Amino acid sequence: MITHPSPFSPTCTSPLRIAEPTSHLRLTPLQKAQLLDVAQNAADRLLDDVVSSSFLDSVVHKATVLTEYSSLDAYCAHVHPYGFNGFHASATLYATHTHTCDAATSAAVSATITVKWSVVNNLWTHDRDFCYVEIQKPIMTATGRRGYLRCLHSIPLFIVSSKKRHLRATLAHSGVVVLETDVRGQLEETMLMRLEPHGRMPQWVAAFMARRLIHRAQTEPYHVSNEPSLFGGRRASVQPPSVTPARRLSSFHPPAASMRGSLDNNYPRASLRDIESQCKVCTTRLKWYRPRVKCKVCHAWACKSCSTHCDVLLKESDRACLLCNEHLALILAKSEPQDEEPEDTLIYVDEWDDHSL
Repeated sequence: MITHPSPFSPTCTSPLRIAEPTSHLRLTPLQKAQLLDVAQNAADRLLDDVVSSSFLDSVVHKATVLTEYSSLDAYCAHVHPYGFNGFHASATLYATHTHTCDAATSAAVSATITVKWSVVNNLWTHDRDFCYVEIQKPIMTATGRRGYLRCLHSIPLFIVSSKKRHLRATLAHSGVVVLETDVRGQLEETMLMRLEPHGRMPQWVAAFMARRLIHRAQTEPYHVSNEPSLFGGRRASVQPPSVTPARRLSSFHPPAASMRGSLDNNYPRASLRDIESQCKVCTTRLKWYRPRVKCKVCHAWACKSCSTHCDVLLKESDRACLLCNEHLALILAKSEPQDEEPEDTLIYVDEWDDHSL
């Protein structure tokens, strides 16, 4: 029996490749099954660590009692199926909904599995990016406690446009586990971050980055979309304080006209300066000492390496970002005339014409 190596194993020598963080990851049925196994094993390991509390002293974690949810179902309706919101920018590369078998009860439970690319900004070192699989599903412990699990586990995935701008960090069976308690209306939440930054980073900086991820996950709202286009370090939408829960936001309610002045002070929007300070393609913060290019098509700023010269532009010095260049190439490919009878075309004649002989 021939066994195919999994491209998601840590020892994989030929990981999958995509062109940029905004591209979609295409998987074969075999690769989907292998991805499901990796996500399920990581989720089981995370649940064992939280329930047994055996490894919590050696990793960055935080336990919190949630009182703003009436039940576990209310918590699941709030956070599902939004992705982990602790990163500064995220892009969904692949998503699927499947049914898995619970290890404790052997019952079939529905799970949402996504492959994501995310970025964490650092003040003192290089920015780190992550390629990981995220699984969300309801759980049941061996003692009969119901809960909800969100596990993040890194997978080897090569992204061409992000390799030169970020250092690749990894997460090992990290995430969030929420369990019911004996007190009605109280849930026990445990966030665990087992992070390996790689590169030259002091241990205390890595621990600070892990604690920062946990803090952002507890304070930032859940957005409907977390694509890089919404990245700016600030919230893309606001809500009135009257409909804001104590911990997180889940839906958008337009504020009244009389409240907008006070809301803008409490929840500042992303300004034009914030948008211009990052690359449109790779979402990297543009430094003053690095060359930047203004796209002649969309007039957005981008890194010089994220731009190229397009044949459609008149001047050779004019450049377009890679996204606009791809769109222009598709438009030109569709507008090119097709030959009516290209070379090597066979023409079948029903009857012979005697006059042509």
